[in-house]
Amino acid sequence: MTDTPALLLLRKGGTSVALEIPETGLPAIIYWGADLGAAIDGFGDDFVTSQVPFVAGSVLDLPPSLSLIPQQSEGWSGTPGLVGSRNNRPFFPQFVTHSVSIQNTDADGFACEVDCLAHDAESDVEVKLHLELSDSGLLRVRAELTNTGADGYALESLLMALPTPAAESQVIDQTGHHLRERDIQTHEFTIGTHVRTLRVGRGHTLSSIHGTCEPAAGWRAGLTHYLHVAWSGNVQTLAERDTLGFQALMGGELLMPGEIVLDSGQSYQTPWLVATWGDGLDQASGRIHDWLRSRPSHPASPRPVTLNAWEAVYFDHSLPRLLALAEQAAEVGVERFVLDDGWFGSRRDDHSGLGDWVVSDDVWPAGLSVLADAVHARGMQFGLWFEPEMISPDSDAARAHPEWILRPRTHLPIEARHQQVIDLTNPEAYEYVRGQICAVLADTGIDYIKWDFNRDMYEAISPKSGLPVYHNQVLATYALMDALLEAHPGLEIESCAGGGGRIDLEMMHRAV
Repeated sequence: MTDTPALLLLRKGGTSVALEIPETGLPAIIYWGADLGAAIDGFGDDFVTSQVPFVAGSVLDLPPSLSLIPQQSEGWSGTPGLVGSRNNRPFFPQFVTHSVSIQNTDADGFACEVDCLAHDAESDVEVKLHLELSDSGLLRVRAELTNTGADGYALESLLMALPTPAAESQVIDQTGHHLRERDIQTHEFTIGTHVRTLRVGRGHTLSSIHGTCEPAAGWRAGLTHYLHVAWSGNVQTLAERDTLGFQALMGGELLMPGEIVLDSGQSYQTPWLVATWGDGLDQASGRIHDWLRSRPSHPASPRPVTLNAWEAVYFDHSLPRLLALAEQAAEVGVERFVLDDGWFGSRRDDHSGLGDWVVSDDVWPAGLSVLADAVHARGMQFGLWFEPEMISPDSDAARAHPEWILRPRTHLPIEARHQQVIDLTNPEAYEYVRGQICAVLADTGIDYIKWDFNRDMYEAISPKSGLPVYHNQVLATYALMDALLEAHPGLEIESCAGGGGRIDLEMMHRAV
C-alpha cells in the first residue's frame, strides 16, 4: 500500500473522523466527534502518536490497537471483532490493509466516504470496510467479509468498534416493555463489558442505542456518543472498558451457530453501524433525524391524520358500523382510514386464520372494495392490516403445509397469541404469501399496509434446511416489502410489531 497517509481525516456536517492507517492490521478510528477543523491537516503523525496508550508493566511490548474489527494480533485483549472457523479450525486473524480509497469528498475537498480493503492469510478471508459521513455529521460504517479460501468458512461473529472519550464515564442505553418501550437508563462505566443482545427477532425490551455519556448529560447538554445497529433482527451491542484506558462501543448482528457458512467466493455483509454524537441527546438524535429526512425515499407529503378501526370494532366487521365510522372520521378531518385484523379467512378471533390472506366471503360477501370505495369517496386513504410473517396452526396454509412453520425437528415453539412464524426463507412459502397479498392489493384500492409482527421468533429453525434462519428471514422480509413497494408505487407500509417491537433504521427505509 503506497501513498497512503498514516492519518486520514474525514469531515462533514460538523463531525470529524480520524482514521489511522497502520502498516499492518486494520484501520482504526482514533477520534470521532466535534469537527477538528482543517488545522490538523499536516499533523497526522503527531496526532496518531498522541493517541497511542502507554505500555504498562507485565503486558505486551507494543501498545494495543483498537481497530475497526479488533483482533488479538493487534494486541487487543477484549471482545474480538471477527470470530470464525474453517473445518472446525478456529483462527486468529492478522489483516493486512491493501488499499484505502476515497470515494467522495465534501465541498472543501475533505474525505467523507472511504473504502478500505484488507486480507488475512491465516484464515484466508478478505474484508472491505466502508465509512461515510452524512451532511448531518452522522457516521455510518459497514463491513463485507468474503471467503477467499477453497472450502467453507463458518462465521460466528463480526462486530465493528468505535472509541469514545474518557470523559464519558457513564453507559447509556434503553430498557422497557410492551407499551413502554425504550426508556433511557444510565449507569457507571466500570471496567469490563456491558452487553445488550436481541435473540428473538424483535423486542419491546430492546435498546435501540448503546453509548457513553458524561455524568451530567441530558437532552440539551452533556457530551454523548452512541451507536445503533440498523437491522430488523438479532443484534448485539456492547460497551467495553479496560485498565489501559481503552473504552469502546461495538455492534453488529448476533448470529446463531451454523447460520452463516460462506462457500468459496461468498460474502457476508454486516448491517450498517450508525454512530452519532452530540452535546446532549437532542443534538445526537438530531443528526439521525436530519439524515432520515434527507433520503430520497423519505415521505414528501405531510403525515396524514389516521384512524385505525381496531379499538372501535375489534373483530366485528359490520359494514354498516364501519361505514358510519368512516363517515364520522371524514367529518372530523381524518385523512387515512385503516381496517385492522379480522377481514380474511377464518379470522373471527385471534385463534386462527393467519396465513390465509384471502378476503372472507362470510364477512365481506361483496368484497373489501365496498368499504375501500366508500372511504375514498369521502376523501380518505384506505389502509389494511396484514401480518405476513406469521401463520396460525389453525389455518388452511398450515394444514396444507406444516413444513412452512419455523420449528425444531422435534417440537413446535411455544405459541404466542396462538400463532407461529412462517418460513419466508422457503421459496414456496414466500411466493404463497407474496401472491396472496398482491392479489388483495390488486383487487382493492389499498393505499397503506399496517404490517404487524406480534410475536417473538423463538427456535427459528427452517425445516427445509434444519438450520437457524434468523438472518435469512430478515432478508426475506425485506425482499417481500421491496417487491410490494415496487409493484405498487405510492403504497406506504407501517411497521407495527405489536407497537414498538421493531424500530430500526433499516426497516425505516421501507416502512413509515
